[in-house]
This record gives sequence, structure tokens and C-alpha cells, in this order.
Amino acid sequence: MTGDETNKISDIIFEAKNLEDKNSWYDAANKYREAIKIAPLETELWFKTAICLKKSGQITEAIQFFEKASMLGINNPQIELEFGNALHHVGRFEEAIEIFMKIRDLNPENSSATNNLAMSLQASGRLGEAEIVFSSLLKEHPDDAEITTNYAAILIRLSRIPEALENLRHAINIDTTNANAWSNLGIALQAQLKINQALRAHSRASNLAPENHRIRYNQALALLLSGNLKDGLREFEHRRQIPEITTHTFNGEEWSGQKLSNIHLLVHAEQGLGDTIQFARFLPVLTKAGAKVHLVTHTALIELFVNSFGNILESILAPSDPLPQYDYHTSILSLAYKLGVTLKGLQHYQAPYLKAPNCITLPIKKSKQYSNIGIVWSGNSKHPNDENRSCSLAELAPLFHLERTKWISLQVGPRATDINNIETEILDISKYLTDFSRTAAIISQLDLVIAVDTAALHLSGAIGARTIALLPFEPDWRWMIGRYDSPWYPTLRLFRQDHVKDWSTVVNKISLEIQKF
Repeated sequence: MTGDETNKISDIIFEAKNLEDKNSWYDAANKYREAIKIAPLETELWFKTAICLKKSGQITEAIQFFEKASMLGINNPQIELEFGNALHHVGRFEEAIEIFMKIRDLNPENSSATNNLAMSLQASGRLGEAEIVFSSLLKEHPDDAEITTNYAAILIRLSRIPEALENLRHAINIDTTNANAWSNLGIALQAQLKINQALRAHSRASNLAPENHRIRYNQALALLLSGNLKDGLREFEHRRQIPEITTHTFNGEEWSGQKLSNIHLLVHAEQGLGDTIQFARFLPVLTKAGAKVHLVTHTALIELFVNSFGNILESILAPSDPLPQYDYHTSILSLAYKLGVTLKGLQHYQAPYLKAPNCITLPIKKSKQYSNIGIVWSGNSKHPNDENRSCSLAELAPLFHLERTKWISLQVGPRATDINNIETEILDISKYLTDFSRTAAIISQLDLVIAVDTAALHLSGAIGARTIALLPFEPDWRWMIGRYDSPWYPTLRLFRQDHVKDWSTVVNKISLEIQKF
């Protein structure tokens, strides 16, 4: 490199550092990129660019620069640690695990790498491995508030709540300003349904770290669980700043309450099928206000939504379809907040709002002599709480011996074959359930549906079918606490576990309910 080039790089770096001092991170990154063009093999320039991009929120872009810095600065623990953190941040957990393991192997004393390794193991669902790593790390650092807090988070995921609470209180005693400890304390208290104590802990966490979107999101779930939709839906918007929760971005201006008359509004699905079904109730409100609504949704829901909303929506599209021209866009999960929905106000958006088509005839006769009952016992195995919300078919077996009942499996996916291991005759119609339109058509012909917390439960409620929900001890936020009805779906009856993972008492209660029915 010539003397002129060296001087020019020094000038650029000086400008970049001035921009960093002003928190103009993206502009600083662009300055460092100018220097890279002159000195493309300088590790520090690639690393500085990556750091500035990360601080500007451009994590995906930053990863490319971290990767190059890692290649140039082989086994540099500082670079590798930041690289692994960025990968974790965007949900590339297995790659992050590989990097953190490499750092730990090179330097076993690097507690930050070991801590982050355990966090990535947890995020990837490898809870047993994460617990082992944290347990070992905690023996070396018993009074480290961050490690203690993170270990407690694993214990919560493993349903070891008393141990988690003990560790979290220890972490808070070490550092009363540890916002993550207070947030996790709230989560642990929620698991025991101590909602008022949980809300106080979440409030303390949010006050300590008001800019932490994950902490504010945790608070949102507690508020919604308590039935406080007004505040809960506001805080629920913080989910959109958490990469692994909200993965889709759309160009243009977001709708935030502007007048809708003759406006083309793109509404897009954001998370699971059940979420989309639940919040689809708000679409007619937009069209009544004069909006020309284009809906982007899951492919499996398109036919059902065409049948239900085809006469009021401008278009209903799959995620892979070309987007139409639009003036504003919004997530379907943000509609309740933007429309100012409260718990009492849900009565204006009641089910049924989806229509079951007459596209299929139930392959079983209706009769006054018996009841046709559909059943779903398992959800998506990749759901983070599937272990608690799903049950085994064998645990429901006492129901199948009730008189004057015929049972129809609405289960799809790998668990549909569970009926082969049950002596009772259950009609398998999974081959008919190719999309939610056909499932809705079949549900509409049944006398009753019994389902764990899955998309099928939402579908049954949304078409107004008589439905029983099997809920775990700590339910999802939308079912709230202590009530046996649902303001979201009037035809639902909620049956809750009295103890964690205890489905037997739930089954006994449902048996009595069916006999009355």
C-alpha cells in the first residue's frame, strides 16, 4: 500500500469514527466500506463495517462482513463472538453453535462464548445440552447474574419452575437492575398462573429496559393473558422488532390509522395458521371503511378465505404470488391494536366470520342415535410449547368408550397414524383434509369438535361449530386465565389442566360434558 493510500484510509477511518460518535451507524459502515475498496485484506475494516451495520439494525447485511472478517482474522475470538451473536440474532442457531463451540475449544475460559453457546442450544431446541452447559458454567460463576438468569430461562423451558424461581431471585439479589432477570421472573410466575405477581415483575423489567423489544414482548403476553387487551396489544407490537418472530418485510408505508376510503391496503399474514384465522375477523371492518384490501396469506387458507371473503376483498394471494400495487401495508396481527380493540369490544367482531363450503360430504351418516365427534390431539411439533399443548391419543382413550358416540380423526401430519395404536374404532379422514376449506366443510357436519390448541381449534370456532378446547395448565395468551368461555369464539368451551401435564382431569370433565350433551 502506498503512502497516499495509507493517508486516505486514515482520513476515511477518522470520518467513520466521527459518525460512530454521532450514532450514525449506517453512514459509518459506508465509510468503512470506502476504506475496504482501498485495502480489501484489512481484517479490522471488515469487522468495523460489520459492527456498524449490526448497530444500525442491518444484521443480515452485517453477517456478510463478519464472515469475511472471520476468514481474514482466523480464530480471532472477538470477531468470532460477534459473528456468532449476529447469527443467533437472525435465527441461524446451528451456525452460531458451531462458532461458539470453536471459540470454547480454543479458549475454555471464555465464559461469554460458553454462555452464548448455551443460549443458542436453547433457541435451537436442544434444551438438555443447554442445561448441561449452563449448569457447568454456573458452578464456575455462581454469582454471575447474567449466567444465573440464562440458566433459569432453560429451567423454565424444562418446566422446572421452582428451580427457575430460586435462581432468578438469586440473580436479582446479585443485581436488582438486571432487566432480563425480572422479565424471566415474570415468565416463571406466569407458568404458575400468578398473573398479578408476573405483571409486576414484567413492569419492573420494562421500566429498567424500555428499549428492549423482547422484554416488552414478554410483558405483552402477560397483559394479554390477564385479559388486558388494550395495553397488551400495544406492547404486542414489539414482536415486530424480534427477527425470529417477524420475518417478512414489505416496501412502502405502513398503515397506522390513515383514512381508508379508496385506499389499496395490503394485509399480510405474519405467524401461524391459527393466528391468521383468529385475526381474519377484522378484515370486513377495513372494507366497510372503504379500503380495497389485498390479503397475502398461507396457501392452505386461500380457498377458505376466498369462500368467506372473496366478495369483499380485492385479491387473496399466496406468499409466492406477485404483489399488487398498494398504498399502505399492515400485518394482520396488528389490526386489533390499530382498530383499538378491547376485551369488551370483541363482541363487535364475533364468530362465525368464516364460511364452510359445501365441497365435501362427511363419509359417515348423521343420526339422532349418536353424536359424531371430531378430535385433534396434536399440533405442530416445531411449536416451542408443543410438549405442553399437545397430548397423546392414549390419554384421551377414556372418551372413546362413551356410549352413543362415533369418533372422527381430524388429525393431520405424522401423528394422524396414532389411531392405528388404539383399539377403539376411530374414522381416519386425513386424506380428505388437504386444506382448511375442506376441513371446515367436514367440521360443519359434525356434532362436536374436541381439539388441543391448534389451528383446527381456531377454524372450528371461526365457523361457529360447537367446540371443546383442551388447554394446558399455562394456556396461550388468547385463552386468558380462569374462564371457561372465549370472547374470541362464543361456541368454544375451555377445559383446562388443574396441574401441569395432567390431561386425566381434563378428560374426566369432558366425559361428563359429553354425557350431558
